[in-house]
Amino acid sequence: MEITIFGIFWIGLLLSSLFFNGRVMIFLLLLSCLFHATAIFIIAKKGITPTFVTEIFTILRFSYHLDFRKLIAFRWIRIGLWMSFYFLVGVLTLPHIFRGILIFSPGLGIDESFLIGGIPLNPDESSVIQSVYFTIHFFTLCVLYQNNDKKSFFNIEKVLNWLIIIFLILGFELYFETINNVKLLSSILYSNIGYNLQSESTIFEKFRFCSTFTEASYCGAFISASFWYTISLNKGNSYSKLRIVLMFILFLSLLLNLSSTGLVAFVFGALIYSFRLDGSKIVIASIVIVGVFLILDYLDYWGYIDKLILNKFSTDSGKARTGADKFSWDILIETYGLGAGLGTHRGSSFLLNILANVGLLGTYLLFNFFYQILFTLRKYSSNTEALKMFFYVLIIGQFVAIPDLNFQILWFSLFIVLLDSNQSLKVGVLNTYKTEQYLSSK
Repeated sequence: MEITIFGIFWIGLLLSSLFFNGRVMIFLLLLSCLFHATAIFIIAKKGITPTFVTEIFTILRFSYHLDFRKLIAFRWIRIGLWMSFYFLVGVLTLPHIFRGILIFSPGLGIDESFLIGGIPLNPDESSVIQSVYFTIHFFTLCVLYQNNDKKSFFNIEKVLNWLIIIFLILGFELYFETINNVKLLSSILYSNIGYNLQSESTIFEKFRFCSTFTEASYCGAFISASFWYTISLNKGNSYSKLRIVLMFILFLSLLLNLSSTGLVAFVFGALIYSFRLDGSKIVIASIVIVGVFLILDYLDYWGYIDKLILNKFSTDSGKARTGADKFSWDILIETYGLGAGLGTHRGSSFLLNILANVGLLGTYLLFNFFYQILFTLRKYSSNTEALKMFFYVLIIGQFVAIPDLNFQILWFSLFIVLLDSNQSLKVGVLNTYKTEQYLSSK
């Protein structure tokens, strides 16, 4: 086992946070989700991410609040417990039952698996690890939701603003390092061996904005979700000038990102936003749409859109992704709707990948789990619509080209939903202004 330079720094932060209130630990948890291309430890040429390590610290820090007799009353908790059990049993049994069917290996990736026509399914310990990851994510949600330490509560909107700012600052620094072939922060942040694709992340002979993510598609989904989250915040919320600046820079980073995933998620985000318009938001939407078209026309970006989206399936990457989705469907049929076990197959689309891995029942449980968590958002919280927009746009991005259930930004979106829901429930915080009043009184 080897600890990275970033790992030494991050472990130091986590240990130091134990001497402060829980607000610091929770901020580090959310921040850790941004470091997708970074490893804390390297074990057998596999990177252990900051999110996983920080989740362990968070569970240990807040587990004294856990009371499963109370938690079990919540439907999403019951569904999560059933899922954890079902996924573990499935990954221990299904690869044995359906041994030999062809899959796309998560270890090889989509492109290489497509070239060799898939590999036979065999039991693999790495699949069990995926089930363990899911369970850790779930227990982190539990401790965040039952956290009664009101000193750890904070202004969700303000924290998300800071996280987006950090993401953008690091992103442009890493982007310019890549363009100029300089390695300063990149040598530290791109340490997740086997997953760091930033050095190869070019398209049309142009470098792509990936920030702290391993691939442009992962980054693009986060950018689009952050943009529509920002624009969906209530007018009465503070930092309105900052929001305008963030929206502009996020859109610029999306253009530099050059990923079909980010662009498709952005378009669907616009459609969702349009369906939820009231009179005051129509003007905002009109300004945004006209501005987007003018910028795209000025930059002659339409050619990129044609290649990235309209002609995507004629490329080698598009053919590989189509092949992965076909394999996912075939696996669902060949396993009689049971799936091959969580983490055994890597498809292209989130929905088909989940169906191929955990089957019809597992997929139903998962989306019911998501629905129940979103349902916990209090109607009187000023962040409700914006947080839902973040999740909706992100999940659309995953449907396009991010198949991973353990994608840490997916869990980040659930973390912030439950944090907001818990604070609204425990202290009756109705909006940003009252949050500030409450926090200033502590």
